[in-house]
Order: sequence, then C-alpha cells, then structure tokens
Amino acid sequence: MAQLRAGWVQQTGRPPTAEDDRALVDKAIEDEILYREALAHGLDRDDAVVRNRLIELARFVSESPDRDEESLLHEALALGLDRSDVVIRRHLIQTMRLFARQPDVPRPITDTDLREVLEREADRLRTPAAVTLTHVYLNESRRGGAAAGDAQTLLAKLRRERIAPDQAPSLGDPFPVGYRLSHASDRDLQKTFGASFAAAVRDVKPAQWAGPIRSSYGEHLVWIEERFPARMPVLASVRPPLVEELREARGQERLRERIAELRKRYTVRVEQPGPADLAIQRAAAPSSPEFPLPRRQAFLGD
Repeated sequence: MAQLRAGWVQQTGRPPTAEDDRALVDKAIEDEILYREALAHGLDRDDAVVRNRLIELARFVSESPDRDEESLLHEALALGLDRSDVVIRRHLIQTMRLFARQPDVPRPITDTDLREVLEREADRLRTPAAVTLTHVYLNESRRGGAAAGDAQTLLAKLRRERIAPDQAPSLGDPFPVGYRLSHASDRDLQKTFGASFAAAVRDVKPAQWAGPIRSSYGEHLVWIEERFPARMPVLASVRPPLVEELREARGQERLRERIAELRKRYTVRVEQPGPADLAIQRAAAPSSPEFPLPRRQAFLGD
C-alpha cells in the first residue's frame, strides 16, 4: 500500500482518495494474479521477448558477455533474472491479459449483433445535425464601436440588392478560417465561433441573409445554404468500427469474468502502511522524484 500510494503521489502530485486506493489495490492484485497465471501456463517459455530480454540482461551482468546466446540465456535463468526483471513481468502480464480475453469457442459477430449496438448506442453513433453556411465578417478590432452599425448597414444592402453568398464575403473583412463552412455540426460551430454564435445559427432560416450574429471575433452576417438533420448511419457505413468495438467489449467482459474466477483461487491480504511507510509516502512528493520504495505489502497465497 505504501509503495502504491507513493507512486500515485509521484504521478499526480496529490494523495490518493479512498476510491483511488481501492483501484490501486485491485490493479496490483490483478497484475500479480495474471503474472502467476502466466507462469503457470508457461507463457514465459519459448517467448521471443523474454528470451531476448534475458540475453540482454545476461550480457550486462555477465563476466563473459561475448559468449553465445544460449550460454547467456542459461546464465540469466540460473541467476533468476526471469523472475526479477520488471520488463519481463510486465510483458507476461500483458500476454496473459490478452490470453484471458480470448473466447473458449469463437462466436462470429453478426449483423444482428451490430444492429443491437446501433440501437443501444444511438445517441453516440447518430450523425449530428449539420449546416452549410456562408458568412460575411466584420472585424471589431479594426472597426471598433462601429462594427455593429456597419453590420446592420451591410445586412440591409445584402438584402436589398439580393447579393449572392459567393459575392458577399468580399464586402466584409478578411476572416482567417474562411467564409464557407460545409456540413458543420453544432460542435464545429462552437469550436470556431463560440457557443452563442452556434446557438443563434440554429434559428436562422435558409436562403436569406441574417444577423448580425456576434462571435468571439466580431460581427457576422450569415446565409444558410442547407440544413442536414441528425440521422442514424447505415450499418454498412459503420460496420468495421462497430465490429472492432464489439470485439473489444466482448474481450473486456471475458477478461473481467476470468480475473474474477482466478481471484477465487487465491487468498489475498492487504496490509495498511505503518508509520515508517507513511513517511516514505510523504517523501514521494513531485519535488523529490528519487526515493527508496518499501517492499510491496500485498500477500497472495496459493
């Protein structure tokens, strides 16, 4: 617990909450179980990453680093480097995590499965309403207090002379992002012009000049060319990402179920930090990145 909390303080600059504590402990226990199960399944044997890492470590610690790879590998195993190296440990945990995600019997993803996802995630997957518009910009920094009045005068001219949208922007000021926005969603408009501008555009009727509408840049006169209602995508157009999403969701579900099953095979005891450990935890402030870590206090017994 002291080590986990110290690492948390180093990364975030603040002490963990009770919820953070639970998450840290659960992750540490999960990793330990997956590591032990990886060894039990022999996932470290004949693994290229493990082999290369052990040879690399043996070259570093050996008195005869120029020996052949098999000799170096045997020396690394004799020294127990395969059980003490953090890189190998992380690799085996990740390998076991991927292994645990695999189904016992592969189940193909059908169109029925995908349509269920479409229906369940309709709010997220729905294509948002959008608009294609042209605007004439009046720069408030350049015009000062006259910008609003100039905009009203120009609006009257645009309406009176029925000036087309492709001709109108030249009557205003240069705008850095361009004068025509195609298929812009409400979020796109908010990102470019601000929330108040996007809200005002929702009430503008197509095929007529409207405004002035104020943005963070200044005043705008707006012509709506076309509105596009929100709609659900056709399944064929989103099949590949939906297949990946569903495959990922199924894998995560299998992983959670199998870790829960594996955890039942172990006795887990989590010891709270004592006074000395708490002192180490306090020393783990961002201003002191180097500090000794106590041995982890979680114990798992088969």
